[in-house]
Amino acid sequence: MSTVIFSVGLIIFLAHFFTGLFERTRIPDVFMLMVLGILIGPVLGIIQPQDFGQIGKVATTVALIVILFEGGINLDIKKIKESLDETAYVAISTFIISMFLVSLAVWGFFKLEPIVAVMLGAILGGTTSAVVIPIIQKLKLSDLAYMILFLESAITDVICIVVTMSILSTYETGHLTTGTILGQIISSLILAFIIGFGGGVIWVAMIKRIKGFPESPVSCLAYIFVLYGIAEFLNFSGAITALAFGVTLANMKDFPVKKIRLQTYFAKFTREEITDYERNFFGDMVFLLKIFFFIYLGVSIKFGNPDVILIGFIITVLLFLGRYIIIRFIMPKRVNRNDSRVMSVLIPKGLAAAVLASIPFQKGIPGGEIVQDIAYMVILFSIAFAAGLVTSMEKNWLWTEKICDSIFSVFPKTISTDKSLGQPKVHHNKTKGAR
Repeated sequence: MSTVIFSVGLIIFLAHFFTGLFERTRIPDVFMLMVLGILIGPVLGIIQPQDFGQIGKVATTVALIVILFEGGINLDIKKIKESLDETAYVAISTFIISMFLVSLAVWGFFKLEPIVAVMLGAILGGTTSAVVIPIIQKLKLSDLAYMILFLESAITDVICIVVTMSILSTYETGHLTTGTILGQIISSLILAFIIGFGGGVIWVAMIKRIKGFPESPVSCLAYIFVLYGIAEFLNFSGAITALAFGVTLANMKDFPVKKIRLQTYFAKFTREEITDYERNFFGDMVFLLKIFFFIYLGVSIKFGNPDVILIGFIITVLLFLGRYIIIRFIMPKRVNRNDSRVMSVLIPKGLAAAVLASIPFQKGIPGGEIVQDIAYMVILFSIAFAAGLVTSMEKNWLWTEKICDSIFSVFPKTISTDKSLGQPKVHHNKTKGAR
């Protein structure tokens, strides 16, 4: 037991070191944590995924909830509204093109059933908040680019889950209704947001009206878990609910509260009432959970089949080429050149893909094990590619800046409406170690 406790303490200090290294080298700490997981898992065999038991799955979900909520309390609702059109363009285009490229590659290489190949395409069609958010919080991005990447990572999780489960149902029953899929996606997003917003209203009302109510970060965290559980029980997106709850608490005065006759309960609840102590608490929670999540992900990677490793690499390359096409030719030109090149490489896969990839295998679908192994390899390669390319752009290695300036020349170097090319003040968080 003493060895385990010693190892936990050492890993936390290593994570702090990785965070500091990110500041100097621009190599994302999340990537280095995953490499650490690979070393102590598949390479050295010190830890196996089974050693975590059910705690591993629960903790990864908790990590996603807290990351999204903590990110939500640092978002401005006005800027969210301004970025919705571009977010829809990027998120939907990325999902469709990614699903097509992955399906084609897997079907051609492994000769899987077309519907199983399409299922893998849906699994790998989105991006992951757990990787995207920690990275963009350290980069110099405009408000618009920051919001697009943040919201895309949350929205595509919902799209991936709904489409994958619909395809799985089609495989089992033989019936597919496109309208049903679209309806499920829209309802999941809207109703999950309503639960998060309504939960925020109720939370503030309880704080203001119930004497002695336990107003603490721990109570707030427990309340978030309750909201997440309610949303998931109703087959909506618990992740979107957690995000919406955070956004609601941070932007209470910007919602049309007078129209719903609840002004008296929370009229004075503004962004500033989310105290520095609360922000620091959730920042530290994100830091600790992020450590566990990425080490667990690294431990779960399998390096058995060379063909799987090869096709995982090929699929990752195709996904990044598809993303380049989307940003270069489809993305509206409202972002500057620096934003566009960062957006073109931030498509890492993560928690949702890992969870969804295990379902076909668990259900005994032919090719299910291959689907799971390929998905894990793409998760690894996509995070590595994103981390490496972001670092290269930040440090201008191998003439990256000149190459990107040429590739993304259709985007302006600066946007006149931007007050600054630096990360906007609303996104800044001074929590030590939380980033």
